Amino acid sequence: MGLKMTAKSTGNETVDEIDILEGAVKLYRRNIRGEFNPVWQAIIKTPSSTGRIRKSLKTKSLDEAKRLAREEYMKAEARVQTGLPLNPIRFDTACLEYKRWLKQQREDGTKSLNLTKQHISIIDSALKPFFKETYLHNIKTKDIEAYHAQRTRKGSTRIGAPVRAGTKNRDNAIIRAIFKYCIREGYIKEAPMIDNHSAFVQRPSFTRDEMKELQNKLAAWVSLGNHESQSQHITDYRKLFKLYCMIIYYSGIRPGREMASLRWENIQYKTEQGISWVQLSVETSKQKKAQRVVRSVVAMPDLKEYIEELKETPHLAPKQGWVFQHPDTTQLNKSHIGTQIGSFKSQWKRFIEWSGLELEKSPPYRRRSLYSLRHAYFETRLIYGDVSLVELAINGGTSPEVIMKWYQEAKAPQFAMSLASVIRRENNST
Repeated sequence: MGLKMTAKSTGNETVDEIDILEGAVKLYRRNIRGEFNPVWQAIIKTPSSTGRIRKSLKTKSLDEAKRLAREEYMKAEARVQTGLPLNPIRFDTACLEYKRWLKQQREDGTKSLNLTKQHISIIDSALKPFFKETYLHNIKTKDIEAYHAQRTRKGSTRIGAPVRAGTKNRDNAIIRAIFKYCIREGYIKEAPMIDNHSAFVQRPSFTRDEMKELQNKLAAWVSLGNHESQSQHITDYRKLFKLYCMIIYYSGIRPGREMASLRWENIQYKTEQGISWVQLSVETSKQKKAQRVVRSVVAMPDLKEYIEELKETPHLAPKQGWVFQHPDTTQLNKSHIGTQIGSFKSQWKRFIEWSGLELEKSPPYRRRSLYSLRHAYFETRLIYGDVSLVELAINGGTSPEVIMKWYQEAKAPQFAMSLASVIRRENNST
């Protein structure tokens, strides 16, 4: 082991230097313009790599600095021997580079806007605050499990409650994407094992009787908006909200992006062989490689009544344009007029609490969301309709397997009317 201490002076700067491990590690501290920093710094090189590491050892003790510097040298050599770069990447730096790459992919059209926004939002709000400056190659499966263990809901009526399995799986997908990017860039050699959580449970829904009650409540909700003390824009938004709910219930279209993509020119009334329906076209929210995919949806004929009802308010139902757009009566910034309404979540929250239908009436008393209307659509078609799982899945933009996992608790007696109808047809044909 070589040990050599020198003092160099250049202009206003004095540097105390010590070479250890035959020049592979240099310790130093600086005195600049009379401001002395007693904390030892290190410059580390390894025989198996080029470049160097410069870092603070965060100690004023020379003996402690020597010990820490030797440890850092051994870690650096071990990393290089396993194919990692001399300067390992930290999680926050990896996130910064990944976000830059993601934005570039978005500009090139290979990543969707929704995916880009979602990844950046979760990285900034949840992942970076937890992993911070941890070296990426030091993050193990147990660390990801610890992340999920502390993850709680924010910005909802259940603040502090554990997140759902689906949320954990979404976060896992983002963590995998970050590791995949860093492997491609040569920052790490492998990613930790990340297991997904079982996310398929029967979803909160509405019974047929509850849906009839909800429809009556929606009519009353609009009427309340017609009160003389209310502004016209409140009534207009409530009329749009009523149709929004009914389209989901009678067609199974997903709330959010799919519903926002509906256009008046893409609503058609169809009749064939005495059977009527409403045909809609939506831009599906389930996309690959940011490609815009439009699918046709067959809605129940009952929906026509609600569409025609909204048309009685002409300024809410132009012949062309978005079905759900901010009306000219809006109290928002006037630049919003004619633009898409992305979500009715806030309206739903106020309405469902007012209606008394927010919670299921039997255990486990889950809270209902706009998605509950989509689940009610599937359950109604399954229990009271006569449609195959494949047909129902295609119309709903999902798969038969997903539908069965959602509604695996359904019992045979619930299908009595549909089953009896099949039996009657079979008997009549023989």
